[in-house]
Amino acid sequence: MDVYLEKDSHLTAYKTTTKYDKNKIQTDDSTVTDTEVPDAIKQKTRDLYFVLGVKDGIIQACETIFGGRVKSVTHSPLGKAKKIDDYSIYDVIEAIKEASSPPTHADKLQQKMNFLSTSFNWTYRLEVNLSMLLDEAERLKEEWGVEITHHDMALVIMKEVEAASSQPWGQPLATPLSELNGTVAHEFIHTDISLNKALELLKKYDKTRNIRDAPSAPVSNVWNNVAESAAQSEDMHYYGADYADDRFSPAPSVVRSRGRSHQRGSSSSRRSHR
Repeated sequence: MDVYLEKDSHLTAYKTTTKYDKNKIQTDDSTVTDTEVPDAIKQKTRDLYFVLGVKDGIIQACETIFGGRVKSVTHSPLGKAKKIDDYSIYDVIEAIKEASSPPTHADKLQQKMNFLSTSFNWTYRLEVNLSMLLDEAERLKEEWGVEITHHDMALVIMKEVEAASSQPWGQPLATPLSELNGTVAHEFIHTDISLNKALELLKKYDKTRNIRDAPSAPVSNVWNNVAESAAQSEDMHYYGADYADDRFSPAPSVVRSRGRSHQRGSSSSRRSHR
């Protein structure tokens, strides 16, 4: 069994896209004659389906037992199931091992520092970036026991808006930023009410921004692989200009549980670091 769990095992080498024909069979094994090719193709195809079946069975069992930690490997950040070729049993086992060891306080601090240094992808509307930011805040709380406050959220959002407004493609954000800076003292600590009020103003002006002008720079932190996942997703409208997340307006609280169909695993199956 251990051989299946190795990083470069057959479970990783075999792909659903693997196709066997005369050329591949005889390239892999030059001793196979032309008359033996049809039987060799059938055998190799049976082997392929067997290995993929073993992989799928192990994955399903692990998801049932370990829940959210396995789904963090087998699903995209939006909760969409990845193709079986996109991950290995080794990846799943490593995620389970990591979850079995409680994090140090340094680990938790690093997670919060990563959150605070998040960079938005401005080729999406502000609303979409905010929704993904909330997803990450919820994940940190449930999996790491790291609390993200409304003021933490405000620091990240205003930092990113400030940077975007200084660029030609982000000029529409300069007006609401100036208004907010003129009405909110720099030492002010944001609450859910003040943050939602600021977001309402920012989102209004963000709708006038041409997202096609924003640079498609590499994404970091929270946004890793999200763009790629979205591009392959049937739910591409999730990133559209009319997207709305019910956790913002008129919600009185910014960080709360989510109700969309692509929600991650339940909190009971996620990592517990209390």
